[in-house]
Amino acid sequence: MEFQNDIAAAAGIANDMHGQVTDSGSREATRKAGHASDGGEEAKEPNGEILNGFTNRQFVALVREELAAMGRPDIVIRRSWIDEDTEGYPFLLRVPVGTELNLPLKPMEGFFHTRAAEDRVWHAREFATALANLKTAEKTLEKYIRDIRHAANAAVAKVRADSLDISLDDVGFKETYAHHLTDRSWKEAALHVLACVSIRHTSFFLRTTTSSFTVEEPDHVEDELAPFVEEQREFQDLIAEMEAKGADLEVDAITLDLLAVHGLDAAKVLEQVWKTQCVNLKVQHLDRETSLSLISSRGRVAASIELDGAYWNGEYLWFQSGESTKSHVDLVGKSLGDLVSHPTFASRPIVAVENRRIDHIVFDLSEKMLFDADTGRIWRAERSAA
Repeated sequence: MEFQNDIAAAAGIANDMHGQVTDSGSREATRKAGHASDGGEEAKEPNGEILNGFTNRQFVALVREELAAMGRPDIVIRRSWIDEDTEGYPFLLRVPVGTELNLPLKPMEGFFHTRAAEDRVWHAREFATALANLKTAEKTLEKYIRDIRHAANAAVAKVRADSLDISLDDVGFKETYAHHLTDRSWKEAALHVLACVSIRHTSFFLRTTTSSFTVEEPDHVEDELAPFVEEQREFQDLIAEMEAKGADLEVDAITLDLLAVHGLDAAKVLEQVWKTQCVNLKVQHLDRETSLSLISSRGRVAASIELDGAYWNGEYLWFQSGESTKSHVDLVGKSLGDLVSHPTFASRPIVAVENRRIDHIVFDLSEKMLFDADTGRIWRAERSAA
């Protein structure tokens, strides 16, 4: 009861503390004006069910009070709509739009620092007003998504006709600030809502993945899709090259040597790399634990490892101690010897030294091995004629 009394007393104050978003006339202009008004900030602090003593249940109850005060008790809000599990968004209110869609509403930054009763009223009123505008704009927003989906289907069909393996995964709404939907005109408020198109395509590690992009208007879909189309063409060509060899990955000799030195099953590790793109392992070096990581990019696998006073990043080795201030150009054609204690690098011939603020040691990476994820087979790749 004390909570409700505080809120009621603060209701009048909240009106004077916060203004409305002004009319802007177009979806793009409205979006830019609204983004500028909040500084482009995303909410970053976790909610964890309680906002400085302001629980989700209290929040929903207060929004219902505001809806009733607006003369809209017919508009529904449910605590089950609250989503606190989406990465990057500690609090979303997933509002149903029609029978198939939901629009994720997010709060302004101050929502996560709310202590004063008048601030709670203001945030609740923001959501209540947004819900009222969404209810009125429901048919318009459903048509907007239908138009975007139609354009997306047409654009993807055109791409697939060119033998590129891109497919449409979903078309929905992008996360939207509740504040941006508080315009006095529901039509202006609706202009802040943007579509989010999700597609399935080939990633840079040559596995199928899902990506999303924001679209303002139906005729923008093809332009937004274009970068994915170019990448898909490149990645499919790389897959075709690997398929012609009967392989899924190409791996250099240093990476395989690192796996062998640390007693790891190369086939099992490479299978995980193929599935997940990156594998991080803990291994022993000089009686201490260190990190060995493998990553796949465009079908090529490289390893990185932190050594004692040095680091290998899959392409170069450099020193991190006092040795980093010295010149090592005289080592070209020789080996590092006692400068590093790891057997993979100590006796390996140095082919070049590149100075990039500090010396970067270059080894011969021309020897490649191929890996077939189906069988676990690893074999030497044939070298191309010079």
